[in-house]
Amino acid sequence: MKRVFGLVAVSALFVSAIAFQGGPAPKASLKVTKAASKPGDTMKATVMFTFAEGYHGYQNPPSDEYQKPVTIAIVGKDFKLTPVKYPAGSDYKMEGEPKPYKVYKGAVSIPIEFKAPKKAGTYDLKVEISYQQCTDRDCYPPSTVTTSLKVKVG
Repeated sequence: MKRVFGLVAVSALFVSAIAFQGGPAPKASLKVTKAASKPGDTMKATVMFTFAEGYHGYQNPPSDEYQKPVTIAIVGKDFKLTPVKYPAGSDYKMEGEPKPYKVYKGAVSIPIEFKAPKKAGTYDLKVEISYQQCTDRDCYPPSTVTTSLKVKVG
């Protein structure tokens, strides 16, 4: 009997750990669409952010103050991000809520622009995407995922 109870307790702990993490982390990738021809130029890139089936995140700007929207930041001091123009989300009606929210589901393409470093060279461009992932029934603690690539300037 003790062995069965121990197995049940370990299984419950494992399921709780998965639920606390908020399911499968969204996938992120980054693609430069306009490289810098000279140091200090404005560069363009696209962040692709994909939620797993059955999950969504709040659009930016969010429908309500308490919602944690998807946000993008550049990590490090080499590149300077300009204000991001986030795409509009789609309407999503959650059970028990009086109105629909705007959310991102599936793949979301977010264009970004940023200033290149002032010196020529090869740099690591690292982007951090913050989000709060939800299902039809639950929202999980806010989290982040990062993606990066090498960028040649000049």
